Amino acid sequence: MNRLMRAEWYRVRHSSGFMKWLVILCIICVALPMLEDIEILHGNLAENLKGTDTIFLACFLALFSALIVGGAYENKTAYYEVMAGNKIYRIVFSKVFVDAVLVSVSFFLSLSIYWAMIGVCNGIGEIDRLPLRFFLLFLVFFHVCTAGILIVTSTRQIFGAVLVYLRFAGAETLIMLFLQESLPEDMWAKIADWFTPLKLTKILNFEYEITDHLIFAVIAGLLIESAVWFGISYIGMKKQIYK
Repeated sequence: MNRLMRAEWYRVRHSSGFMKWLVILCIICVALPMLEDIEILHGNLAENLKGTDTIFLACFLALFSALIVGGAYENKTAYYEVMAGNKIYRIVFSKVFVDAVLVSVSFFLSLSIYWAMIGVCNGIGEIDRLPLRFFLLFLVFFHVCTAGILIVTSTRQIFGAVLVYLRFAGAETLIMLFLQESLPEDMWAKIADWFTPLKLTKILNFEYEITDHLIFAVIAGLLIESAVWFGISYIGMKKQIYK
């Protein structure tokens, strides 16, 4: 496992300029709210958190993570991991532990630095349970990055990045809106916490309380979706289905 992780870390640092792009994209994510409304700089921390574009952010993280891994399949470098006789679960976990952690931590720290400066300069505002909210936010970041990577390892080609985009920017949003319009309000309230955009909205919006159900949905959602995509990846690699 350690050898695979070191190899993955080396590949990310020395191929396709991923590290350079990671820095640029972190800066863009921090600057984007200011580009949309410069007055947000005068708001407190609660107002800045509430103004975060949750759908864009989730899709952005997942897609970039997917492209990092998809590039290895596009260049055929990822195939050597299987050919060398490495165990499948180690191959998959090495990509998650390196790439998902790298992207999620980088974006989380970049945004946290910006939010910390806002909090020091303009105050925190009405938001409560801030450490817990930030912890849950990081788990959601890690969730979407992990899902993006595992979707690509399921397809084993860079085209998987398209599926990642459709999953976060298309399918989930459409299903969410359909169920919201179709289900009774009390039933919708029970399942709303399972959708990524609503998780982020409730975590970042001071008008929502952090409930036990939301905490459970964040943790269980990460584990369940990761298990599903890991299973698909494992079966495909076991049967040596490559293109």
